[in-house]
Amino acid sequence: MIEVIYPQILVIHVASALMLIGLVVYSDVYGMSWIHGARETLDTHRIDSLHTYVWYGIGTMIVTGALLFYPYQSFFLHSPAFLIKMVFVATIILNGYAIGTLKSVASEKPFRETVWVERIPLLVSGTISTVSWTGVVIASFYIGL
Repeated sequence: MIEVIYPQILVIHVASALMLIGLVVYSDVYGMSWIHGARETLDTHRIDSLHTYVWYGIGTMIVTGALLFYPYQSFFLHSPAFLIKMVFVATIILNGYAIGTLKSVASEKPFRETVWVERIPLLVSGTISTVSWTGVVIASFYIGL
């Protein structure tokens, strides 16, 4: 049954990925404006909204990804690119929880007033996010099918 609507699911998956990447880039640019001092603090409502929208996007990707995975399980489980992509996806999910605990710092004070104990987790999380999202995109191109 899923094989019949597989192309439509794939379109939803790719379209969601493109929208999610755009949302993540927007969120990163917004966060970087705080780090570079263009904004003293970040709006709590906007941070929370962006974080929620990213989670919705990740949820959509997981659901459509599971539907795409199901009929071709054997192929995907033997694809190194797919397995690498899943490691990056798991890292993104774990990092998303970390971002949820760190995001309040940016709404409370300017970056220049943060101490290293606050800065290091923020910068590490941002680096993990960038590397993981890039890894997901690159690995996706090598999965094939």
